[in-house]
Amino acid sequence: MADAEPCAQQLERQLGLPLAEFRTVAVVRNPWDWTVSGYLHVTQNLPAFEVVPSFGDFVRGVWERPTIRQYPSKFSNPISYVEYHTQITQWEHLTIKGDPIALNAVCRFESLERDVMDVFGTDIELPHANKSERKPYASYYDEETKQLVARRNAHLIEEYGYRF
Repeated sequence: MADAEPCAQQLERQLGLPLAEFRTVAVVRNPWDWTVSGYLHVTQNLPAFEVVPSFGDFVRGVWERPTIRQYPSKFSNPISYVEYHTQITQWEHLTIKGDPIALNAVCRFESLERDVMDVFGTDIELPHANKSERKPYASYYDEETKQLVARRNAHLIEEYGYRF
């Protein structure tokens, strides 16, 4: 079974050069907020389900099945798209086989405009695409789903100090 290809490897393959040849910046986001955003994106902005699952069923059901490893293309159908974006964590996108990739900077979604200004030395107004109407992220969780996301994103939470 082939592993899913992390973002860094995809970029190197597409660019034909190692990432070290480029200025690289990644953006991380509170994983509990990120999960709610992903859920709403595939249930509101890009409807991927015939019958929309509850948030709890989405978190439990998608992460329990290892189907990402069964699809040669992450976008072969709507469910594989959803599974790719919920099974591959932000931390996995920041590493290659567990080793951190060399980045010039990591920005936080929560302070993105300020962080981008610090990295590039210029004031910039960033657009917000695919914004979903929603309640605060904490209201979507019960204790079980909160812990599922915490376990799944333990490296990111530890590295960047995120809290629920």
